[in-house]
Amino acid sequence: LSGQARLVAIQAEKDSLYNVSVSRGDSLFTAEDYEPARTAYQSALQVKPDESYPQEQISEINKIIRELELAQIEQERLDRNYQNAIRLADQQFEVKNFTQSKANYEKAFNLKPEENYPKERIAVIDSIIKQKELDKNYRTIVLAADGFFKTEAYQEARKKYEDALFLKPDESYPSDQINK
Repeated sequence: LSGQARLVAIQAEKDSLYNVSVSRGDSLFTAEDYEPARTAYQSALQVKPDESYPQEQISEINKIIRELELAQIEQERLDRNYQNAIRLADQQFEVKNFTQSKANYEKAFNLKPEENYPKERIAVIDSIIKQKELDKNYRTIVLAADGFFKTEAYQEARKKYEDALFLKPDESYPSDQINK
C-alpha cells in the first residue's frame, strides 16, 4: 500500500502543479500578458507532456504575438509614410508650391484621417489658392477697366470697376476711378 499511496501522492502533486500552471497561464492569457502565459503553459506541459490544452494555448499565443508584431511593423510603416508626406508637404509649402503641398497633405490625411494637422494645412492652402484666384480675377478686371478708361469708353470702364469692387469691396482704386 505504501508504494500505491506514494504513486497516488505523486499523481496528486503532478495534478496540482499542472492545474496551478494552467490556471496561471489562463489568467495571464486573459490579461493579454502573453509571454508569461506562454511560460506558464510550458510549465504545465513539463508536468504533463501529453495534455493538448497547454500546447493549444501556446500555439494561440504564438499566433497572437506574430499578429501583434506584424501590426506593429505596419503601424511603423504607416507612421513613417505619414511623417514623410508631412515633411515633404511642409517643404513644398515653404517654397509656395501649394498644389504639390496640398497633394502631400491629402496623402498624409488619407494615411491618418484622425490627425488634425493635414486638415488644417489643406484649409490654409485652399484659402491661399482662393485668394490668389480672386486677386488674379481682380487684376484682370481692373486692367480691362483701365483699358476702357484710356479709350474714353467710360460706361464700360465704370461697369468693370464696379465688377472689381464687387470682388474686393475694400479696394480704393476702383472707387477712385468711378468717382472721376
